[in-house]
Amino acid sequence: MVPKPHFLLFCDGQASQNQRSQNAQGIEHSSSRGRWRFILEDLEAGTRLEASDAELLAAPERAALLAVVRGLEALEQPSRVTLVTTSRYVSRGLQFGLNEWRESDYCWEHFGSVQPIRNADLWRRIDHAMLYHQVTCRWITGEEPTSMVVEPIAGSDETADGESGVDSASQQPRHSVRKRQELAVA
Repeated sequence: MVPKPHFLLFCDGQASQNQRSQNAQGIEHSSSRGRWRFILEDLEAGTRLEASDAELLAAPERAALLAVVRGLEALEQPSRVTLVTTSRYVSRGLQFGLNEWRESDYCWEHFGSVQPIRNADLWRRIDHAMLYHQVTCRWITGEEPTSMVVEPIAGSDETADGESGVDSASQQPRHSVRKRQELAVA
């Protein structure tokens, strides 16, 4: 049996500032945009795919879920995925809610009445993707942004593991290998 490829999926979602605009009748209103971003890194091949966009009227939780959905749907074959997110909403939903929501058709009881869960459409898409991918989730605090993990260390020729920050063969900055391995193993 051929082992599944292993990917790190870094996801982030946030709400941007409210933007004021006028509609056709001249009435002013404000709208927010939820920005999402994912970085998908193949641990064996070292390749990396990055995508980001904004969705009109998307709350930060929805933007974070969109990043996860788009990242998982970008995978071309069944894979092992270590999802790294700054969103507690995503982390707790994957760890504690998804199995229960699936059994209750993505609804929950709220003060005696059955209500659909927030963002049920996106949770369903994540659940569907998890039929193909083996996903483990790691939550990191906002003080540990994903850019620390996947971006070269700026202004330094040394990485966190003490090795040179530049690959001598390609003259390209290397990423912090130790940090990526720590995230993938745990």
